[in-house]
Parts: sequence; structure tokens; C-alpha cells
Amino acid sequence: MFTEEDPKKVLNQLFNRSSTDYIERLMERVLIGGYPEPCLNISRENLPLWFENYRETYINRDIRDLELPLSTLRRYATMLEQTYQIQILYPYYINIGKRLVKTPKIYITDTGMLN
Repeated sequence: MFTEEDPKKVLNQLFNRSSTDYIERLMERVLIGGYPEPCLNISRENLPLWFENYRETYINRDIRDLELPLSTLRRYATMLEQTYQIQILYPYYINIGKRLVKTPKIYITDTGMLN
């Protein structure tokens, strides 16, 4: 998508509103996500392979065994949240008992990972 190495030129290229294809480039950028490697160095055809490899090495590598203790899964979720891979949204209810019982939702933070 980008051929420039200078960050200012990349931003100018992306957000040049006088360009007729601004919306198309913005949508492409949102769908690719925010990881530097796919944004700057990978062709559109190789994106699915890059994300597949990324998920395999970063997320799936240590979670293959479904019989992990709950403490380990919580530690993994915390690590993924601290490295901005996921966002955990805890439920909010006026009733504090419901807050403790309801399951939090987990969202993947980068749109590129949804490819």
C-alpha cells in the first residue's frame, strides 16, 4: 500500500484529502489493520498468509491444549490485553452480583486480525 519509508510522507499519502481515492485508501488501511509489517511491506495478496502465520506464532502456539488451568488462561488473557492484542470488556450492571456472574466480552483490537 505504501512505498515511502518516511513516516510523514506515508501519513501525507494516506490522508491527502484532495485525492479522489481517499475513501478507498482509508478503507483499505482500516481493513489491513495497524501492524507495521502488513501496512508497509506486504502485498495485498500475501496479507492472509501473514495474518495466519502471526496468529499461529503469537496466539495459537501456547493455547492448543484446551485442558489448561483457568489461572493459565487468565494469565494469557492478561498478557494479550497488555500487549494490545485483545480488549476485555467487563460487564456493567448496577447490581454488583450480576457483574461478578456475567462473562466479560473479548474483542480483537486490530481489524487486520479479522481477515
